[in-house]
Amino acid sequence: MKKPLFSLLLLLLCLGLSGCIEVDYYIKVNRDASADIEYKICFDQIFIGLMETQGEDPLSQVRLSAEEKGFTVSHYSENDITGIIAKKHADTLQELPGINSIWAEADIQTATIDGAGSPFKVEPGFFFNRYLVDTTVDLSEMKEQAGEDDFGLSSAFLKKIKMRFRITLPVKPKSHNAPYVTDEGYTLGWDLLPGQVNRIMLEAAVPNLRTFALLAAAALLTAALIAWLTVKKKKQAAGL
Repeated sequence: MKKPLFSLLLLLLCLGLSGCIEVDYYIKVNRDASADIEYKICFDQIFIGLMETQGEDPLSQVRLSAEEKGFTVSHYSENDITGIIAKKHADTLQELPGINSIWAEADIQTATIDGAGSPFKVEPGFFFNRYLVDTTVDLSEMKEQAGEDDFGLSSAFLKKIKMRFRITLPVKPKSHNAPYVTDEGYTLGWDLLPGQVNRIMLEAAVPNLRTFALLAAAALLTAALIAWLTVKKKKQAAGL
């Protein structure tokens, strides 16, 4: 099939689907400052079938790329949607991959993100560590170009791409700009909209477990010392 005709058919097909491409990127931050990453990339099965007729296999490409980055990948299928779920554990927040990596997996090349590293900035404190995220996912290039689509099909196609970024914190954040809040305030969610610059911002104060562990150990040692001195004093008073 000729490319222009195939592209038109692909656009028309996606207009009748609930979502051609779905991307969900999820980070769970643990109390020990480690994190678990999970992202899901799904395609409509009809969309995949049509791509395969052109010699393309988007799922295999996504799976291979994720496995090369150390993710454990499993197959996902629900109703007419199929894709992959990739999981990975990071020992520290600094080890988190940049948000841009997920869009590269989905072959969304027009996205630009502030910074290539972890979206988290950690400011250590004695009692509390300050967690900060303030970044943007720039999808402004993912939009219909003037004069290139007289029928508005490209714009309609972009609306069928669903992208979301979610974070679960061990504490409720002090501030954020997330439009979706679940899990009694611990989980924040953002829709990433094509054609826009999407800002992601949050601030949280998380207890420094090392400090509290040291304080607990010091308290136990102090209690043990007091108990020993008390026993020793009683023995001396008894003339032992």
